[in-house]
Amino acid sequence: FKLIKELNLNSFRFGIEWSRVQPEPDVWDDDEIEYYKNYIRELKKLKIEPMLNVWHWTLPVWFAELGGFEKRENLKYWEEFIRKIANEFAPLLTNIITLNEPNVYVSHSYLLGWWPPNHKGWIKSSLVIYNLVLAHKIAYKILKNKKKTLNIGIAQQLANIQAKRPHNLLDQIMTKWMRFFWNWWFYNRIKNYQDFVGFNYYFTDYYRVAKRNNPEVPTNDLGWYMEPEGLYPLLLRVWARYRKPIIVTENGVADMHDQYRQWWIEETIVAMERALSEGVQLTGYFHWSLLDNFEWAYGWWPKFGLI
Repeated sequence: FKLIKELNLNSFRFGIEWSRVQPEPDVWDDDEIEYYKNYIRELKKLKIEPMLNVWHWTLPVWFAELGGFEKRENLKYWEEFIRKIANEFAPLLTNIITLNEPNVYVSHSYLLGWWPPNHKGWIKSSLVIYNLVLAHKIAYKILKNKKKTLNIGIAQQLANIQAKRPHNLLDQIMTKWMRFFWNWWFYNRIKNYQDFVGFNYYFTDYYRVAKRNNPEVPTNDLGWYMEPEGLYPLLLRVWARYRKPIIVTENGVADMHDQYRQWWIEETIVAMERALSEGVQLTGYFHWSLLDNFEWAYGWWPKFGLI
């Protein structure tokens, strides 16, 4: 928290680990709940606005063994968890993200099979994404019922998706298809259940027919093509579609030698300033991340941290 102050940042996004506060289906750990309350109070004492992220992909083992979000009946456990969050933490908070990147979680865990539980198929993918839509709506209703002034949204992963050949019909069709399903499908189902539109931006992707065809340089340490200014057209599209305040909930670069980080941040700020100058209601920005973190599929080596 002292490092946050040293960097002149005025807000901090953090998560509550579900398995810490509910280690078993009928067990709540009061000490851990008190730990998070103290965490929030300390941030506020330092005049750092806490942004609570409820779910960032991790599941308690007991919930995963029951099938996690694959089964509609398991949402009763999610509802219990959210009620606990609402009762214990909502009075202390102003801003809440319910779900982080539901599109990435479903595609990587259930469609492509890259992440646990390593499924590959459309049926389970469809069930999970629909259940996550319901999970967000459940959370929104419960949290709003507890505290009407809460500012609630999700952190969706959005890409600035472009046609490799702008005048090629097949490239244009693929681009529109990808934008609709990757960027807008989830938002369209929760548009009346969000107070802000939160999204994470890392990628500008160019499509040639059915394949991604990005420039070879520049790339970050993970091999991701870098186009930080791609945030600007994305902000315009989000604003035109939903007309709600926007928060960039994640944005950053894996760069262990600090070759690109300054350039990335400067270009990102220019993109946001351009969008603001055109009337986009951009109300917040969170860099990913304050500290180097355990990157979900890679471990500790990708260095996203400002520190």
